[in-house]
Amino acid sequence: MRTVMIKMLWCAAACLVITSCEMNDSETTGTVPETAEPGTTKPAEVAKTPESPEQELPKLTVTSTAFEHGQPIPVKYTCNAEDVSPPLSWTEGPEGTKTYALIFEDPDAPSGNWVHWIAWNMQKTSLEENASKRYLLSKQAGLMYQGKNSWDKPMYQGPCPPSGMHHYYIRVYALDTKLRITTGLDKEILVKAMNKHILAYGELMGTYERK
Repeated sequence: MRTVMIKMLWCAAACLVITSCEMNDSETTGTVPETAEPGTTKPAEVAKTPESPEQELPKLTVTSTAFEHGQPIPVKYTCNAEDVSPPLSWTEGPEGTKTYALIFEDPDAPSGNWVHWIAWNMQKTSLEENASKRYLLSKQAGLMYQGKNSWDKPMYQGPCPPSGMHHYYIRVYALDTKLRITTGLDKEILVKAMNKHILAYGELMGTYERK
């Protein structure tokens, strides 16, 4: 029994010596024991992109005199009538805002997000009714640039759902720069160009169902 006790005391002493050496080693080299689970990394900073509007950004209030948020879009602005772009306005962006961009799309489309209108480099905080065609015909590119919608046309084309009620989102972004992209490009290129330049964000949602 005495022999066993002596062996146990020797083992305990050896453990204390090893632990002390490891601690001294850690202090000397500046290493810190790993506490994260294997395979985990530090979360990357959330980019200010239009694909993540839920992040904490100042909000723009987007309105239209044609319809209220969550209400039906009048037939005048759809493929069943005149198909002109609706009048829009929004509150001013925060300090540092240089231009505004707009994306009008339908996430309820059978093929996924259907883009009805994209525009950028706007310096005003409003667009009059039928602004898309007026700017296109007058070639006032310096006031607003327009890109391709899902019909491959560089202009506004309104709601035209095949069936059922669809929800249409008009999203406006305040940007800290004038985008150096030309007309005729699509939403994907616009989204990439806006990346890390968004200062504020707002949206107006309307519905439409063909009768």
